[in-house]
Formats: sequence, structure tokens, C-alpha cells
Amino acid sequence: MRIISVIIFLVLALPAWAVDFSTTIKGLDGQPIMLKEGTPLTLGEVAAGALLKDEPTLSGKDKVSRYVLAQKVYNAKDITLTLDEAKLIKEQIGKNWGPIIVAPAWSLIPDEVK
Repeated sequence: MRIISVIIFLVLALPAWAVDFSTTIKGLDGQPIMLKEGTPLTLGEVAAGALLKDEPTLSGKDKVSRYVLAQKVYNAKDITLTLDEAKLIKEQIGKNWGPIIVAPAWSLIPDEVK
């Protein structure tokens, strides 16, 4: 019974949001932003690219954590993120992309984590 109580507490205490990282990023004209290969840029590619940007002051452990999160979101459909994961992704997108990518990318991640 104690284990069940702990599990219920953790589920309720750690909010999570489902995000579709396969969604395409659209430009000012409402059309998908296209990569050089002719494929549309996705939220997963934006998030993974931002997470994998090197920051020399990060510890090896933090770099591995970001790599694992980048793998999780790269081609993912509806995946569940913790509040901390969503905040980190938004923070890194904001630091590593321009406004034409940041604004539509942030709009695809729930408002509760802005």
C-alpha cells in the first residue's frame, strides 16, 4: 500500500505535458520552413539542435542528459515531458535560434511551461 501511495504522489506532484515534436515549424507566411534537403523543419529538429549546442561550462553529466533528451524528442510524436524538460527545451531554443524559429516553436509547447 505504501508503494502505491508513493506512486500516486509522484504522478500528481510531477506535472507533465504531451507535445508532438513531429509538428512542422511555420514561417511568417504560414508555410512550413523548409530545410536545404526540401523537407520541412520540425519542432523535434529545432529542440534537438538547441539541446545539442555545446556549452563548455556544462558538466559531462549535463551534456549526457541533454543528449538523451534530444534523442527522446528528435522524431517523437506525442511524448510526455516533465516541467523541467519542457523548461530546458524552451530555454535552449530561445538561446540558440532566431525569432523566426523561437516564436512558432514556443507556441507548440504548452503555455504552462513558458
